[in-house]
Parts: sequence; structure tokens; C-alpha cells
Amino acid sequence: MLGEYAVLFGAPAVVMAVDRYVSVTIEPASDCYRAEFLGNALPPIQGQWQNEMLAWEDSEPGHSLLTTLCDVLADAQVLSQNTLPFRILIDSAELCHNGEKLGLGSSAAVTNAVVRAVLAYVGNETSGADIETLVFAAHSQFQQGLGSGADVAASLTGGLIIYQRATMRKPVSIRKLPAASGWYMSSVWVGKPASTTSALRMMDKFITADERGFQKVLVPLKDGARLGAAALLKGDSAGFLSACDQYCHDLSEFGRIVGLDVVSDAHAECGEIARRRGVVYKPSGAGNGDYGIGLSSDISSLQSFEDDLTAAGYRIESFRPAMPCHMIHRC
Repeated sequence: MLGEYAVLFGAPAVVMAVDRYVSVTIEPASDCYRAEFLGNALPPIQGQWQNEMLAWEDSEPGHSLLTTLCDVLADAQVLSQNTLPFRILIDSAELCHNGEKLGLGSSAAVTNAVVRAVLAYVGNETSGADIETLVFAAHSQFQQGLGSGADVAASLTGGLIIYQRATMRKPVSIRKLPAASGWYMSSVWVGKPASTTSALRMMDKFITADERGFQKVLVPLKDGARLGAAALLKGDSAGFLSACDQYCHDLSEFGRIVGLDVVSDAHAECGEIARRRGVVYKPSGAGNGDYGIGLSSDISSLQSFEDDLTAAGYRIESFRPAMPCHMIHRC
């Protein structure tokens, strides 16, 4: 919701988990490991142990999340050659549309679900804190160190949180907040998925070329993220909405200087529709595509905003804040 890009450099991020879920089914198999997928159009793959690693036949780049998770679990000695072969079905359909990810943190949700399912399958009684550490580590390895981990935190804790990533001096900080009070939110799909990884790689290139210039353009984002988080902690809904409004302007300038189309033409159009209705609008996440959010203290203004967006051809999503739902069903 707030803190994009700035969260990578120590600023807080305001994050909300929404009611879209991943489910994982895992059961014994006869002679090999098998993975199947629903929602993202990936073909099934089979695996066997080779040189103390689980090797997957005919894996494609899209399978890299699962194969990385299995590598991490093997390194953590959760999986081994003594593990009874299993069939695992990963259903992320609620976070996809026509086979494409919707920018809802699906890789974080899949990581969380798969780690918990495999731990349950092998009978590992890992504590909650250790599970969180394992999930964060596994997802970070999948992203090759890119990304903030905010989506992982949302998947682990649910609800509305203020998140700060770990530093050399401080561990990960996750502060749970009460349900939204004094403001309402709408989510709009702007028509195309965005690649967070590509955006972060482009940002890294800019940092390499002009680190001083980058630090200068980052200041307004870090300040805005702190202001918005502080407003929420105080229950200052007007201050939070004001911070979100300014953050969108600062994101646009950040993108212009760094070379990222954060506030794309579609986001700009949605923002103009919001402005006419007195609604605050900003991209959610890396920008360019995926979702935008509208925020207002007036529910009727937000409804009019949604009606205008629908008339303009955009799709409104009826997300609700979600509490953690880590249910294990044993048959």
C-alpha cells in the first residue's frame, strides 16, 4: 500500500494481506517425486535424487520457484534421499488470471504454503519462528536477493502490517495494525502484469551509474513512507491518505529519473478518474502494471470512483483484508 522501493533501503512499508489463497496438497507417491500445478499453466514435472539434490526432469524457468524451494529444504535437512517420494499439487489459481500472475505476491504465498506442507509431510515439528526464518530465506534465494520480503511478511502474518526488512544491525520488524478505520480502499487491475524483478534490476543499474543521484531521489520516498506509517500508528487516517497521495507524485518522479515507468499511462488515467472523485490513487507495488489502489474516507466517493473505472474498462477487485490461514489437513 505504501513504501514501494523505499522499503528496500530501510524505510517502513504498509502492507495488507488480501483474501486470495494458495493451497498445497502433498501425498505419498510410488517411485518418484512429482509436482503438478493449477492456475499458472505449468506442465507437471518429475524428480529423482542425484548427488544429494532433488533433480527435476524437463523443468522450465517457470518451475524455478519449486526447484529452489526443494534445494533450500534439502540444505536445511528437511528433505533428504530418505524422504518418502511424494506428489505435490500447488494450486495458485486465485492469484492468477488466464495463466498469468496477478501481482499479489503469489511466489511468497507459494513459498509459505509449500514449506509448511513439506514440513508437515516429513513430520518436522519446526517452531513458528523457525518456519518464518525458513520461508524468508527460501524466497530470498528464489529472488536472488532482490525484493524486500514485504509480500512474505504479509503471507506469514496476514492483516494490515508495517514491515521493515532486516539489516546488519536489526532483524526483520513486523508490526500488526488493527483493521482500517476512517478510510476505505478499492483495488483496480490496470490490464497487464508487471515484473518486479525487471524493475529492480533496472534500478540497480541506475544505482551503479549514479549512486549519489539515486540517494537524492530516494529521500522523498523514505520520508513519505515514514510519515504514512507514523500516521497509521497514531490512528490519523487523514494523515495516512495525505501521505499516500504525495507518495504517488514522488513515485512518478522517482520513476522518471531512474528510468522506470512506475506510473504508467493506465495508472495515470486511473489517477485522473480518482482525482475527479476526490479519491487518492497510487500504483500498488513496483508499478507499471498489476494493481492500483484508491483510498478515501468517504465510501460513496469510492463507489463512484469504482463505477467510473468500470465504465472506462478497468476491472475492480473486491479484496478484503485476510488473516493468516495456515491450515494443515491430514488424511
